[in-house]
Amino acid sequence: MDKKSTKPSPEEHIEKEKDIVKTKWPAAILVISTCVMGILWILSVAPVHKTTVTKPVNKFQKAALPPKDSRPFFPLATKPKKPNLHSKKTPVKPTLKKLPPPKPKSIFLTGSILKNDSFSKIMTKAKVAPNEALKMVKASKKVLNLSKLQMNKNYKIELSSTGEFNRFEYYFNNSRYYRLKKRGSTYKAEIINYKFDTDFKIVKGSIKNSLIADVLEYGGSYQNALDLTEVFAWDVNFFKDIRKGDKFKFLVETKSRDGKFVKDGKILAAILQTRKKTFDAIYFKAPNGSARYYTSEGKPLVKQFLKAPLKYSRISSRYTYRRFHPVYKKYLPHLGVDYAAPIGTPVVALADGIVASAGRNGRAGKYVALTHYGVYRTAYSHLSKFGRGVKKGKKVHQGQVIGYVGTTGASTGPHLDFQLKKFGKPINPLSFKSPGGPPVKKAYKDAFMQNSIQKLYVLEETEKATIVAAYDKAPKQKQHAKKIIASSITKSDRSYN
Repeated sequence: MDKKSTKPSPEEHIEKEKDIVKTKWPAAILVISTCVMGILWILSVAPVHKTTVTKPVNKFQKAALPPKDSRPFFPLATKPKKPNLHSKKTPVKPTLKKLPPPKPKSIFLTGSILKNDSFSKIMTKAKVAPNEALKMVKASKKVLNLSKLQMNKNYKIELSSTGEFNRFEYYFNNSRYYRLKKRGSTYKAEIINYKFDTDFKIVKGSIKNSLIADVLEYGGSYQNALDLTEVFAWDVNFFKDIRKGDKFKFLVETKSRDGKFVKDGKILAAILQTRKKTFDAIYFKAPNGSARYYTSEGKPLVKQFLKAPLKYSRISSRYTYRRFHPVYKKYLPHLGVDYAAPIGTPVVALADGIVASAGRNGRAGKYVALTHYGVYRTAYSHLSKFGRGVKKGKKVHQGQVIGYVGTTGASTGPHLDFQLKKFGKPINPLSFKSPGGPPVKKAYKDAFMQNSIQKLYVLEETEKATIVAAYDKAPKQKQHAKKIIASSITKSDRSYN
C-alpha cells in the first residue's frame, strides 16, 4: 500500500509563512524599539568625544593636525552633584610646614659722650669685661685713640641677645664714623665714610646787604658763602671790593642720604661780578688726582699770598703816611691796615712761611711776624692769644690760624693791625698783587678746557663758554668745543667734576 506523502502543498506552505510573519513582527518591533531606547539612554549619560576638525584634504594638512590624544575634549553639561552631608568620611587635616626658629634680636645701647666719660666707663655700662675693653683700645690704637673721645659726640653699642659685645660705633660728623667690630676673639677698627647721593644746584643773586645774608636769601647756605670767599680769596678782598649791586653765581654739589639732604659739597664753578671786574673759577680734578681752582682759561687762582688775613670784617684804618693816632693824639705814619673785628676772630697766615717772632712787642701787644720765601715779611699786632704751635722758628702754611683778634698794646678797641714788607720796605696790602701759582699742565689742558666749557654752559654763561672755546685757535679744538657745549644741553645727568 503506498504511503501517504507528508510534504505540504504550496498553498499550505504560503499559509504557514503568513502565520509566522503575523506572529513574529510585533516581537521584532519590540526588540528594535528597545535597542533604540537603550542607545538614547547611553547618549544622555555617557560623555561624547566631539571633534570639530575637518578631514584633511592633503598630506600637509594631515601633518599639521595635533595627535588624537591632545585634541580638545568637551564633556556634555551635567547637573552638579549635591554634597553628601551625612558622609562618614573623615576630613583631611592640613599639614603645616615647620618654620625655622626666629633669629635672636640684637640689643642696642645708644648715647652721647658726657663730661668725665671714658671708653672704659661706657663699656662697663654695657657689661663688657675690663680685659676685653683693654683689647679693644689696643686694637684701635692706630685708627683712633679711644681715651680721647670728644664730648657730645654720639655712639652706639650692639650686643647679642645673650649680652655679648658685637660692635661699637662712634660718630664724628655727617661724613664719617668710627666702627669697632668683634671678629672671633679679635677686634677690627676702621673709619668709614658715609656713601652719599650727589646732586647739583645753582645759586645766583646780587649783593644787597652782605655776602652771607644774600647767599642765604637766594637759596644757598652759610657754608656756601664761606667757600665762595675762599675760592676768590687770592683775587678779591671781601672787605673793600664788594659793593651793593655786585652779582654772584655758582654751581655747587649737594649731598644726600636716603633721600634726605645732609650737607653741601664743593663749589664746582663760580662767577663773581664786581663793579670793576668779573672773576670766574673752575674746579678741576686732574687725572693724577690733584684738584685745584683755576680761571676758565686755565690760569691758577691759588696765589702765593691771600688777599687778607681774616674773614668778614671792616677796615677801620687804611695804609697812609699821615694818620691821627687815637692813643698818642698826634699824626703818625700808619704803614699797615687795621681790620676791626670781634675779639677771638681767627687770624690766618697770608702765605707759607716761618715764624720770625711770637710774643709781646711793646705797643703792638701780642705780636706775630712771619717771613715768606726770604723776600716778604708779614706782621700781625694786638692779638688776644696765639695759635696752637706758633713759636719762633716753626713753619706755618697758608691759611693756618696763627692767632686771634684782640686789643692788647696801644689799642682803643678790638682789631688787627696787619703790615706787609718786601725786602724790608713797607707795601700797601690793599694794592699788593701776589705772584701766581702753577697753571694747568699741558698734558691735562684739553681735559680742563672741556670741563671749563661744560660748567660755564651749565651756569648759563654761554658767551663766556664761546670765548673759552675759541681760546685755542686750532680749528679742531673749536669744533670739539662746540660738540661739548651741545652735549652739555642733553646730558644733564653728567658729572661736573
